[in-house]
Amino acid sequence: MLNTEPRAVAARYDRASGQVVIDLMNGCTYAFPAKLVQDVQGASDDDLAGVEVDGMGFKLHWPALNVDLLTPALVSGHFGTRTWMTREGTRRQPIRPYGPSHFEEMFGYFYRPRHLQWIQYPRPQRQLFSNP
Repeated sequence: MLNTEPRAVAARYDRASGQVVIDLMNGCTYAFPAKLVQDVQGASDDDLAGVEVDGMGFKLHWPALNVDLLTPALVSGHFGTRTWMTREGTRRQPIRPYGPSHFEEMFGYFYRPRHLQWIQYPRPQRQLFSNP
C-alpha cells in the first residue's frame, strides 16, 4: 500500500486560484479547487492556508477547521459523500469494462458505449436443481 497509493510530500493553498496544491511522492503535482470539497467549502483563505500533511502523506489536515481528508480519495476525485457530489455535479461516472456485469448477464443485454448500441446476448442457462 505504501508503494501503490498516492502520498503527499507537501501541500499548500494557492490564494490566487483558490486551489489546494498537493505535491506527491512520485513527483506529480495535483491541484483541485477548494470549493469542490464538502468539508472545507466556505472556509476562509487563512484557514485553508494552514493545510498540513499528516499520516505518512495519506492525510491532509486543517487544524483551524478540524478537518482531515485522505490524499488517495482526493487524487481519485472523491470530494465528499456520494449524495453531496451528485448534488454539486462533481460526481464522475464509474468506468465500466466492455463486458456484461453479473446483473446484465442474467437479463441477457448490456450497453456498449464504444459502439453506442444495445447488444442482445442469449440468456445463460442456469440449472437450479441438479438431478443425480
